[in-house]
Order: sequence, then structure tokens, then C-alpha cells
Amino acid sequence: MNSSGITPKGYTLLIELDPVSDKEGFLAKTEQKIEAERLSQTNATVIAIGPQAWKEESEPRCQVGDKIIFRLYAGEMKTGNDGKKYRIIDDQSVYATKEA
Repeated sequence: MNSSGITPKGYTLLIELDPVSDKEGFLAKTEQKIEAERLSQTNATVIAIGPQAWKEESEPRCQVGDKIIFRLYAGEMKTGNDGKKYRIIDDQSVYATKEA
């Protein structure tokens, strides 16, 4: 069980977005801009995988703990019980894994 309290079902994955870089300085960014950056982010770490993910494929595209690149604007943002923001995406939104 992960600390988010969110358990993906079916063909979905629970991912935690990589931190957004702070190029302009934290104080220069509005909450709206920070949220827009989160929505357009495509790099994350896999936290949990639903039981039906990649059932039709010969092997899974990634495993829990892998760093991934996923489809732009994929899925839905949710806040876990631990206060962190997560995204739930479907398995077909994963394009690649990458080294940490």
C-alpha cells in the first residue's frame, strides 16, 4: 500500500510528478502558473499499478518505482491522504521509461 491512500483500479496507474523546476524563482510564480506547469508535465515516478494494466501486451511498460515519460495532459490530478498531488493515468499513456 502506498502512502497516498489512492489505489488504481483496472488499467490505470498512480504516478507522482517530478518536481517542477523553479527557473524564475518561487516568489515570481502564481499558484495558477504552478498548476499549469504541473498539468503540462510529462515526467513522473510510478507509485502503483492497477491489476488490469497491460493485460493485452506481452510485458508491462514499467513497474512501480520506475521513472516514466507519459502523454501530455494525460489523466487526472488528485491529492492523496499524505497531502501530495498525484496523477492517475491509463496504461496506454506511458511512452517510455528513463534512468533516474
